[in-house]
Amino acid sequence: MPKLSETRSNHARNSQQFKTLLLQELQKEKYGRTPSQLADTLNIARCTAKKYLRVLQTEEQVVSYEVGPYTVYVAEKHDAPSLYKELYCGALKAANLILSKVTDNNRIKIVPLLRNFWDNFPNAMMLPGAKEIPHMKGQPTPELFEHLLATVHNILCEFGLNGVYPSVEIIPPVGNLTPMTRLIQLKDPGFIRLGGSLHYYLIAELIQKTLNRNPKTPVIFRVAQDIQPHDTYVYFEVGFLEHYLLDVWIVEQRDTAQTPRHYLEIIRNFFARSLRIKLREYFVGDTLHYEMKGLDNRQVEQFLTIFTRVLQHNFGLLKKFQLKSTAKWLPFEDWPDPPYLVVSLASNVGFTFNDHLDAIRQIYPHLGYCVHFEISPQGLLVSFQKEQDFDTFFIDNFDEAVMREHYLSLGITSEAFLQERKKNLEEILLEIHDEHSNTSTQK
Repeated sequence: MPKLSETRSNHARNSQQFKTLLLQELQKEKYGRTPSQLADTLNIARCTAKKYLRVLQTEEQVVSYEVGPYTVYVAEKHDAPSLYKELYCGALKAANLILSKVTDNNRIKIVPLLRNFWDNFPNAMMLPGAKEIPHMKGQPTPELFEHLLATVHNILCEFGLNGVYPSVEIIPPVGNLTPMTRLIQLKDPGFIRLGGSLHYYLIAELIQKTLNRNPKTPVIFRVAQDIQPHDTYVYFEVGFLEHYLLDVWIVEQRDTAQTPRHYLEIIRNFFARSLRIKLREYFVGDTLHYEMKGLDNRQVEQFLTIFTRVLQHNFGLLKKFQLKSTAKWLPFEDWPDPPYLVVSLASNVGFTFNDHLDAIRQIYPHLGYCVHFEISPQGLLVSFQKEQDFDTFFIDNFDEAVMREHYLSLGITSEAFLQERKKNLEEILLEIHDEHSNTSTQK
């Protein structure tokens, strides 16, 4: 009986032999082979071919593509075009040929054909690395998003020109925020210089369609800004939403002398001071809704980052100087009267808002603000015990005179606290501005 060590050694030799044979055979083929073709050529079992092809793929010596019902394996050659890219380039050449023949007389016939071609082309193709696209179902999570970013990064790296491949960088979020969208920076290997900027718009559309082939959670992928003839970088935006939205309405109010629009205008002005928004008013029954759409996702994320960090810093300073508010905080169940105001907020900010909400819940009781948050099927219900609580929630944190007066009204008179709070705010704004400027300069 052979020794165990000898058995293992023989097994290792056989494994390496199968891998070498499969790899040598694939290196002869420009467009790769299926496991069945390889098994027949090498006279080995199909299950053996599949087993060691998977090992080679794990070792990144081969890549696989889905072509109809078949899986095709190709030897990894960094300077050689993949099967997918050959077909992609062929599709572009065919489209350009058709476009060159478009005249006013046949435009009505040809343009719909092109549109139909492009709508169906992504469904028939498998992008390099598309198998790694995570299964998106239910509420998106930061972990799912990071997996998605890594996959898109690898896909973009596949599209080189004359043996030169793009360098791709996922731009870090502002501060410590975990946003629902991110920017991707790609250094162009030469497409733009050769007049081929259309390539990036087509790739963006192709990736967008691939990401949403079986959508449970819609994904946005697009060119973030128009490409100019002398650009060296291209910016893409990827995320789980097209625009941040906030839908606000008044659920109940104690002061009947005011209209719901009065409170909604205060909320709108709070956001409009810092954000470019588009307002849509509509009614559900007799209830007035304000739907605010952020026109710049990055700006919304910066806004949430600034406010989160301001709240966190202020809480740290209050603890440092051992300061307490003269206002008394009461848990929701001990409020003596019905809330002054209840506001419902429905939004798609998702986990982007989590850190901000945690910071609010941390500092508000310390300052004596009686604000209660409750998750509802429609979104977030925010109850304010007193009028001052509502006014405080939407105070202008950037107006030094307003904030100084506000803290004085709470019995917080420490000049050291007020000065350090102001200094921290200036540092946060400067840091956010510098991060934004660095990105804009690269653009």
